[in-house]
Amino acid sequence: MTAIARAAEHTAHRPPGPVRLLNSLGRRADHLGPLGRLDADEMLRDARRRTGLSDLGPDTDEAYPRLIDALNTEGRLTTLGRLVLARMLRSFLAQRLRVVEAHRRLPELSAARVHRPLFVVGYWRTGTTLLHNLLSQADGARPLLGYEASDPVPPALGGGIAGWGPDMRGPRYDLTLRGMYYLAPDLSSIHDEGTHQPTECLQLLCRSFATLHYPSMVNVPSYERWLWEQEVETFDAVFALHRMQLQTLQADGRPGYWVLKSPAHLGTLAALLKAYPDAAVIQTHRDPAKVLGSLSSLVARGIGLLAEEPEPRTVGRQVLERTERTLDQVERTRAQVGGDRILDVRYADLLRDPVAVVGAIHNHFGYPLSAASESRMHRWLADNPKGKHGAHRYSLEQFGLDRGAVERFAAPYRDRFGVPPEPPGA
Repeated sequence: MTAIARAAEHTAHRPPGPVRLLNSLGRRADHLGPLGRLDADEMLRDARRRTGLSDLGPDTDEAYPRLIDALNTEGRLTTLGRLVLARMLRSFLAQRLRVVEAHRRLPELSAARVHRPLFVVGYWRTGTTLLHNLLSQADGARPLLGYEASDPVPPALGGGIAGWGPDMRGPRYDLTLRGMYYLAPDLSSIHDEGTHQPTECLQLLCRSFATLHYPSMVNVPSYERWLWEQEVETFDAVFALHRMQLQTLQADGRPGYWVLKSPAHLGTLAALLKAYPDAAVIQTHRDPAKVLGSLSSLVARGIGLLAEEPEPRTVGRQVLERTERTLDQVERTRAQVGGDRILDVRYADLLRDPVAVVGAIHNHFGYPLSAASESRMHRWLADNPKGKHGAHRYSLEQFGLDRGAVERFAAPYRDRFGVPPEPPGA
């Protein structure tokens, strides 16, 4: 058995029996409409019919049909993948319609300030989840919670709009998570989620249909190329919608500054800084040679939930190219904005003394940090030890990544940010 085959055994996953049966039947009947193709126009008509609304708000209209076309022609979706994505996209459309309608009915939502949000924008697998959770323990911090990201319109704002009723966002999201972990019970060892836990603002971005997160979910190269070709101004609408969702959530009256996190922000960092001129931004750093194997494993695992099993070498090549391009884009943005708007945090420092790192962040940006906040951080660390949900195993070789080529990319980055090299292996 080759090293690649042995490594693949650690991440190989057979879907549950009912899922395998559904996908098998779908392959035999993939010429049938609902099972064989996502229909952009039909999904939008359905969302408008169900909500009784028509206005999608900030203009990202070109992104939506491009994404659907790429999913249909390149995504190699399984029957389950098509059903899951159709449900998700219909939900995104309906929620977006409701956010825009809430702002139309309540102009005070748009007038509300999103005051000094704190963003963690480091690349995947660089300690962003650990840092985000610790920052969320501080007095005055308001993290985005799982059920809020899943539906950003509290029912109290409904005012009779179709589709609003009792607040069932928490139970609905809990069912979604149960379904996800049923399909991939080992996924929690890679990335753990919870209904009332801090979460990434990926869903806020996904409702714009113009985000680099989609290529990490499904193989859609034409859509990804289109995203990279866009000017910064294209993403103004993306972050206008992002801000509208935060303003809508703020209507619940909870005080505090937003603590937000998403590696997907790295590719559009200039637009984020433009949309939130008083934002504090933290970029986490880790040895890319270590990140690439872990990230390739995460991407392959995610794609395998929705599409035919991806070819590992293709995933590795795409992840390497995407990482190089993203970090080059970040360097250009940082050269333009200058100053101290972005604070660098090394993964090794975060592991060595996480509470001290959080203290340095608060001191740098001027956020208060009490002794009670630090005590909560220590309790969180004690309750969430590394490896709590199992080990995440991967290797560069599993994804066809040549260690010499990766090292040529990683060495200048490590020198630039003072990042220590990490030994190979999981």
